[in-house]
Amino acid sequence: MTKRQRKSLSVRLQPYEGSPMAEVAAFLNALDDRDKLRRVEDVLVMCLLPYARQWLGKDDPEELRRACLEACDAMDKHASTLRQALRVEAPQMTVMPVPIGPGQSETSQEARPQPQIQSQVDTQQVDSLFGD
Repeated sequence: MTKRQRKSLSVRLQPYEGSPMAEVAAFLNALDDRDKLRRVEDVLVMCLLPYARQWLGKDDPEELRRACLEACDAMDKHASTLRQALRVEAPQMTVMPVPIGPGQSETSQEARPQPQIQSQVDTQQVDSLFGD
């Protein structure tokens, strides 16, 4: 039986007081060592694993694609969990109206925007120039 070799990562963070990283450091320092390590591991893998695989030279596009999609999925789940924990509503997506172009709704004159500047010809005359 082969023992897996352990990799070591040592990082010393000394953020300036009042910075966002200082807030995170204070939060992590308040946790017990096991919980702190688990949270840091989760965040690093979730955010950096696709970059690490690319950096390591894993050039299989499907493997990198899968790692990227799994990381994005994990971050989406994290965002949902975060919003639930803090009771924050998800941002609502606004849908921009799509302008109606020629041929999409020629029977509906109300769908066309009204001109801002009065002209000497109407829109039907302009359309006739283009074969509509």
